Amino acid sequence: MPDLLLSSAEYTGYISIIKFLVFLLLFFLWLPVVGWVYDDAKTVGTKEVTWTAVILATGASAAIIFLFIPVFFIGAVIYAIAVATASLVYVKHRNSRVMDYQRVLTAEHIKSLFEGKQKESEQMKGFLFVTANNNEIHLPQAQTPEFFGYKAAYEMLIDATWRRASDIIFSPASQNYSVTYYVDGAALKQPDIARGQMDYSINFLKNLADLDTREKRKPQKGIFKVRRGKKDTEWEITTAGSTAGEQVRLKQIVQKSVSRIADIGLMPEQLEQINTLREIKQGVFIVTGTQKSGVTTTFYALLRNHDAFINSINTLEKRPTAELPNITQNVFKLSDSATS
Repeated sequence: MPDLLLSSAEYTGYISIIKFLVFLLLFFLWLPVVGWVYDDAKTVGTKEVTWTAVILATGASAAIIFLFIPVFFIGAVIYAIAVATASLVYVKHRNSRVMDYQRVLTAEHIKSLFEGKQKESEQMKGFLFVTANNNEIHLPQAQTPEFFGYKAAYEMLIDATWRRASDIIFSPASQNYSVTYYVDGAALKQPDIARGQMDYSINFLKNLADLDTREKRKPQKGIFKVRRGKKDTEWEITTAGSTAGEQVRLKQIVQKSVSRIADIGLMPEQLEQINTLREIKQGVFIVTGTQKSGVTTTFYALLRNHDAFINSINTLEKRPTAELPNITQNVFKLSDSATS
């Protein structure tokens, strides 16, 4: 009878193959995280041994708990939560030590993973920076300081051009740089830029304009170009040091066309009064006003209202923005006066 019972018994394994494969899958997904944490911690300059030990100990402890908990699903959840928590704690720590571009698992980083680097490169096609020495700068290798500076400057100038900004002012604050666009003379506040990101941009732009990147205090001025298709746009960069940091100003250089006095938007009464000035044959005329209020446009239109071929006309300007035919344009410099 006992032999009959034994012969009717079915042999089964002690381990569920499916559950064992799930365990192996979760375990081997964790191992690359340990290697990445070690390499990444060395790259960002944090304690690689400590953080690797934390991730390793967390995963090993969670795996042991996983094996000893009778309910498989609960063990799997505890393992996944423990490993994910330790990994996210490290990610938060390393993201606090790096620039925005180098942060992982952020919305921008996840978006870039789906879009891919190819799309990013496609967007920058047809766009080139040209140095002060007329050398074209192509897209640098990814994940380098030059690439970060190139990308930041590209996005900045594309946005400023789209908004028709003639000037961009970067002012250092405690943690960030405040950004202001000037559009038609009006100041428009823009979102702040992190200091680390701005440092990449400043170094890149100063290299473009052939300025000294190591000089942070003395004023410097230079010119570079942006080439989109066959059109070149010149930008002037001015830097100067301050107690808060390095101030930067970008100014788009536009060759002004000289308008007629009737085309600059004057009221009929104003136009009639100004036209009476045509009858005055001699004297000194002072044209002044606040910045970005149309002084240069009005000044050049007034000059065009006179016949420069039969009158001797001389101008005294700080920075001529257009060449005036048959008019002597004198450039005024502060060093020409007795004041400082």
